[in-house]
Amino acid sequence: MAGGPPAPSIPVGSRVKLKGLTGTPYLNGAVGEVSGPPTREPETDPPRYPVRLLAPARAVASHPQGVRVKAANLDVTELPSLPVELRLTELQRAQPGPAGAGPDGARPLAPPFSPADAGPVAAAFVRALEEDQFPQEGLEGLFATQPPTDGKDGTTSGDLRRCKAGQLALGAWQELLQHRQAEVLTAAVRACGAGLQELQVALMCASIGGFDALRAVGGAKHGPKLAAAGEAVRSEFAAGLAAELQRGGLPEWFEAAVRQCTAARVVPGLAPPAYCPELCRRGFDGLTWDRQALAGLKA
Repeated sequence: MAGGPPAPSIPVGSRVKLKGLTGTPYLNGAVGEVSGPPTREPETDPPRYPVRLLAPARAVASHPQGVRVKAANLDVTELPSLPVELRLTELQRAQPGPAGAGPDGARPLAPPFSPADAGPVAAAFVRALEEDQFPQEGLEGLFATQPPTDGKDGTTSGDLRRCKAGQLALGAWQELLQHRQAEVLTAAVRACGAGLQELQVALMCASIGGFDALRAVGGAKHGPKLAAAGEAVRSEFAAGLAAELQRGGLPEWFEAAVRQCTAARVVPGLAPPAYCPELCRRGFDGLTWDRQALAGLKA
């Protein structure tokens, strides 16, 4: 037996970041979730953890079945601290369970959802969009954003005609959010008396560095206003999704919003949409909505 203390175990469900990989260096920095206990394949190899990749989207698409990684190549990261950023199991355990759900009253660890789940579900999805992630399992079908299962990623070639429908839907959702952010930040930047160059910097910071970057670029005088504007967009967008989930019209709302974004005037400083036009060109063919789960969210 090998000497030295055993490496600390990583609990199933832990959020991890990959590091120090030499065979697949392009996965360094990718974020995933430990999906099971470590195993040795073959027995002479060090134990490796199965990891379901969550971000970036290209890593998810290239490894749809996940990866197996040694503990030395994993950094355990903290989940977001916002109360709306609940893991799916926590989201469902927080609701009263139906009769026969179990001795502790917990709901099953999978859908069905209830209308009370609409707000947390929408908030978690918006966070995934901001972090360039496919949503966690159980939420993908609610937004038609299933990752590809064949490992082919049309986004790497720049030819969106090769993308699977779920990839296009994820990109389109991101463009809808970015378009709304651009509209609001344009007004906020102009209210601060800034010009096009400052607007472009603000939009870049919002898409790459988030609201902390907006505070930095805006300085002591304008930073808080820009960050507040960006945070308001997030809340507004999530609230709109939650309302549509409860109304039962999210697929129809999504198609109408994508058509509107495609036809809209390009916001200065923001790249024109690409995923929305491609979805329109396809006539939204291939999108897979989990109608049963959506029905559970309808009020």
